[in-house]
Amino acid sequence: MFAEATKGAKVDEWQDALSPRQFEELVAALLREEGYQSVRVVGQTGDKGVDITCVDGDGRLVVVQCKKYKSTSTVGAPEIRTFFGVVVAQRAARGIYATTGRFTQPAVRHAQQNDIELIDGARLARYYKARRSTQSNPTQSIETPASGKFIEANFLSFWVWGILILGTLICLLALV
Repeated sequence: MFAEATKGAKVDEWQDALSPRQFEELVAALLREEGYQSVRVVGQTGDKGVDITCVDGDGRLVVVQCKKYKSTSTVGAPEIRTFFGVVVAQRAARGIYATTGRFTQPAVRHAQQNDIELIDGARLARYYKARRSTQSNPTQSIETPASGKFIEANFLSFWVWGILILGTLICLLALV
């Protein structure tokens, strides 16, 4: 999905081409490639600061917050402190905070003290560049919270259209 959205974008401009949801899906793909299991994009309105959940190599719950900002924007210690509260409230073993921007030094220090991994725009750009250079048509699997099944991103739109058509047919049959 993010491949289509960023087609033609320069490596240093790709962040602006992604929607917030596509950014979350990119982070989820990175986590899968780094060995995390049960990676699920769960972010939506009222998600209480959790955009992705996953399980680390030790079988422990990890929660992820994704913030899509301009590449020049910074995330400070107050945001990391707030996210640490989310990690504790979710009873997660640890947290990961991902942004297309950068982290301030106080944010980095606070994250180190509280076992929060930081993923900044530069790290994501390296991942994006490597993924783009190794795949001519990069797709990603999306694990939807409702189904828990993996769906190829290229077929997601067909799946959505199928459900809409099925719903329309059911409504039409009910009228007859």
